[in-house]
Amino acid sequence: MSIGEAVPYVPRGNCTVEMRRRTPTATCPRCQEVAGAGVCPAPGSVGLLALEFHQVFVLCMGETCLRHRTGYWPPEVHRKLTVFDAGDMDRTLSEEVGPQVSRLLNIGSMTKRSANPGDNLLRHRVLAMLATLQLVVEAKRRGLQSVLILEADLHPLSNTRYELQPDAVAGIADALRSREWSVLRLGGQFWHYSWSRQPAACPTGCACTAVTSHTCEIRPPAWGGEYCTVKDSVAFAVHQRAYGSFASARHRALRALHRAVRTEASAVNGTWGLPAESFDGAWGELPWFDMWLPATQPSIYVLPSIAVQQTKQGDVQSSVKFAVQCVVPSQRDGPNSTRG
Repeated sequence: MSIGEAVPYVPRGNCTVEMRRRTPTATCPRCQEVAGAGVCPAPGSVGLLALEFHQVFVLCMGETCLRHRTGYWPPEVHRKLTVFDAGDMDRTLSEEVGPQVSRLLNIGSMTKRSANPGDNLLRHRVLAMLATLQLVVEAKRRGLQSVLILEADLHPLSNTRYELQPDAVAGIADALRSREWSVLRLGGQFWHYSWSRQPAACPTGCACTAVTSHTCEIRPPAWGGEYCTVKDSVAFAVHQRAYGSFASARHRALRALHRAVRTEASAVNGTWGLPAESFDGAWGELPWFDMWLPATQPSIYVLPSIAVQQTKQGDVQSSVKFAVQCVVPSQRDGPNSTRG
């Protein structure tokens, strides 16, 4: 596991002119290192909330790491931050799993182009899941009480009506200190409310119990039950009480990959010769990570979202619509109670 790099801090500029003219600079960086990404908004309430966790891990690759390695984050957040380049993580993973699994995953010295786009998508999905789970394993190894994990293309919704005021951030922080929690999600695509979808009532499994005036919690269903589909894990925090679940999921995934090479299976219909149930939904050994997360972990959601992916900024609307139908009062709240 790469431990990240210590880099000199570069203070963020005012960026008003740069954002208007869409002219990123070293002190006003892009949200994502691709053409047209524009200058990233200030961290805003995401940066304030980041201070409540023991460390901040960023998962990125190549140029997408640049924003986080320099001065995008406020100094007090920057001191907590470690950047993990997925390329380095893949090389470390290759050493861990050996040449056969590396060949299956197309990593390390076994890297080669695949003519089958489905194979590439599957590999990307599995590698992304393994990398994200590994970051939580790393937090456990470091003995952290909590960790905030961010994806490289994080787009904070600062200077918008969705940004939290400092007192609301303080209310969330107080709630996290006064109650047991496992996962806190700063954003998400609430699938049932995405695009033009508008259910007549809150979908089964999505009732979200109010925690503060800006957060609510969904408990996972019994194994195999109907869960609330909340995709996009661009920003989420994990408490140490949940570390074991992430480590177990990674162990199961690696075990499935080793089983595939032991049977000398090659890529067959995008499943590497493994049974379809290994990939089904959130319950297989190799699921989409952002489907596994809500299906297995008690999760507190910040509503509306305060962070989205750069290329999926419209996802915040799904969180607004979700809040209207799915937030329910806490049983501890009386008719005259207030929440911070």
